[in-house]
Amino acid sequence: MFRNMQFTAVMVMTLLTLMLAVLPQRVARDSIADRSRWLMTAGTFLLAVQFALQYHLQLRALGVTQAVMLNLPFFILATVLFSTALLNIQRRRSPRRHEWMVGVSAWVVTVIMLAIAAVTDGEPLMSDTPQIRMAEIAGSVIYALTQGYYSWLSQRELLRMRYAVASYYDREMHGILNWMERSVWLMTSIVVLVPLMIFASTRLLGIFGLLTFAALFYLVICFLCYMVSSDQQLVEIAEAPESTQPISDSALSGSRSPDSSGNTGADFSFIESAVETWVSNGGHLRQDLNIQLVANEMHVQRATLSAWLKTTEWEVFATWLTHLRIEEAKKVLMEHPDWSNDYVARHCGFGSRTYFQQKFKEMVGVPPGEFISRIILKQLY
Repeated sequence: MFRNMQFTAVMVMTLLTLMLAVLPQRVARDSIADRSRWLMTAGTFLLAVQFALQYHLQLRALGVTQAVMLNLPFFILATVLFSTALLNIQRRRSPRRHEWMVGVSAWVVTVIMLAIAAVTDGEPLMSDTPQIRMAEIAGSVIYALTQGYYSWLSQRELLRMRYAVASYYDREMHGILNWMERSVWLMTSIVVLVPLMIFASTRLLGIFGLLTFAALFYLVICFLCYMVSSDQQLVEIAEAPESTQPISDSALSGSRSPDSSGNTGADFSFIESAVETWVSNGGHLRQDLNIQLVANEMHVQRATLSAWLKTTEWEVFATWLTHLRIEEAKKVLMEHPDWSNDYVARHCGFGSRTYFQQKFKEMVGVPPGEFISRIILKQLY
């Protein structure tokens, strides 16, 4: 069984390596995505080599300890490459030097510990000794901590990107960042799955091995889907200007008025007037808006509009814009209950019927169909 699993793993990782190395060359549009592709390619290649060595040397037949001695160095280096590839895409730049050094240091320390244990135990290299087992356990702890650190960095970047979408873009967040979220959670799951797989007993090896292969396979497929799809929106999100930056005096020029104590404070009445005019003209019903475009249409500075949003219950651009569209949808549904959800979604500026229905239920508490039913019942009774 072990040899069959190892042979399958070699074939799968070799296939993924070839897919990463060959397929996206025709569609990669920038050097940053290309760099991430080669980092992922190096990771899958290392795993293919590792499983090939396991298959050729039959280390699992010798025992868990012998297999772990080979597994750990390869898995640590491969998952560091996967993690830095993901961070590279999220930030649109290479990881910082100290972030690279965390992974490299973990690999070096683990290899040194295994080498010292193998030399000082006085036994042949492939012997199962207490020193080797302790070094392997310590290396696994280092691996888990290292990968946990990279998963934390990726999760933090994902939250930043989601906030950038909400604060700057009129976009369906789940449509843009789905693959990114799946990748982050897969990398997190690998933190647990890899140690379980490499230390698993005969009975459990198949289960943990299958889960690990599935996670790695899906991770690479998610990345490939990103590479062959339009990545412009994700590029824009990663490079979006921070909407949390301090608001300068020039941004609030003409918006400050003295209060009763003689101090000055921001007066956003002119923004509210501009918003009312923009909404009455149906500006919120167009798709593919962002806060900069809306600010230009209102003839105000983006920072000023962002500051005003922070004083409202919605706080961020996407939530506020969705609120305006849902209010319009409620009016449309009351006036035209025979209209389809597809037509209402397009009329109100939503990119899809599914997203419209999701947001309508979140904000109104019931789906559009039930909302219409309640309106009809009220009219009847």
